[in-house]
Amino acid sequence: MPDNKLQIFTAPGCGGCKEVKDAMDSGQLEVTGVDVRPEDIEIVDLSSDEGYPHMDRLGISNVPAAYYGGEKCELLVDDETKRVTVKCGEPNSDAA
Repeated sequence: MPDNKLQIFTAPGCGGCKEVKDAMDSGQLEVTGVDVRPEDIEIVDLSSDEGYPHMDRLGISNVPAAYYGGEKCELLVDDETKRVTVKCGEPNSDAA
């Protein structure tokens, strides 16, 4: 998978994953720290043929998760507005 894409990893039945997908669909997804166009955002589903092996290689154990250039990004959901912020290229407390 290309490094210049923001990859958001999801799974069926995941409530947080649905919130992220809904935010994308409604234009409520904000990405900070890297310059990413909407067409450079890729949803990778755990149940897809390439999803699970790729997630396994990155060591992803929880979804939703986001990566850019092989580095983990932080996903934040505002419960009131349902806006999702993806922070990439910045130190975060969620990094493994």
